[in-house]
Amino acid sequence: MKLFTYMYSKLELVIEEINSAIQRSVYYFTHVQVQLNALSLQKLSPNPISPFNLRNVLEQINDQIPENIGLPSDLGKRLWDYYKHISCITFVDTQQLVIIAEIPLIDYTQKFELYKTYAVPSPLIGNFSFSDTDMLGYYKIESNFFAINHQRTRYVLMDANQVQGCYQTYSHVCKVREPQYVTTNDNRCLPTLFLGNYKGKKRNCKQYTKQTVLPRAIHFGDDLYLVMTMERLKIFITCSERNSKKEIQNDPPVGVLQLCRHQ
Repeated sequence: MKLFTYMYSKLELVIEEINSAIQRSVYYFTHVQVQLNALSLQKLSPNPISPFNLRNVLEQINDQIPENIGLPSDLGKRLWDYYKHISCITFVDTQQLVIIAEIPLIDYTQKFELYKTYAVPSPLIGNFSFSDTDMLGYYKIESNFFAINHQRTRYVLMDANQVQGCYQTYSHVCKVREPQYVTTNDNRCLPTLFLGNYKGKKRNCKQYTKQTVLPRAIHFGDDLYLVMTMERLKIFITCSERNSKKEIQNDPPVGVLQLCRHQ
């Protein structure tokens, strides 16, 4: 009887160990399945690669690349950007899971400043056949967006869709595929005006005119307005939310007016 009780107790322990081993196996299987499901989307996930491990890998990469090359986002503040945007492929090699990830890098020698450009009209002074009509002069520029490097030697013309694509990436890094132009001996109006090349302006920029009635204001973006006038204007601005009033002078031909900012 004692022997039977002993064998029964030992068998019960063995069964508990088997159940525990099965539960661990199910847990590990589920964990691997979650990892594979995440990797099947060809995106990194914290399941197969923890934030700690990912940061260590990226720091090792950052230490080995040249000084003019760098990672696009701060590893301490924006590590999640890498999970959202890094693409990867996965395959099984013998007994290990291999993940090949595309780590984006920035070439700081190819860093450009991005500008939104406006063809700002300006009142023309002179005798015109339209005696009762004011005239505005303006230039037609090649693009509404303009990127130029720090050295002011190369530039890129971009459109709104390309710029929107830049903002959709993390750290607003653009993958520009448009051609780069050199600023020396260039025959386009936009870089000529941007660089203040007044001699080249006569050669590269054609002036157009249109009729208008002055003074005139054009919305310039946010709370800014462009005011065109042939005479000095006295403008009164009342901010009801702040219960404040102010008076400003707008000198001809063109001035910028900033209204009350909404809090």
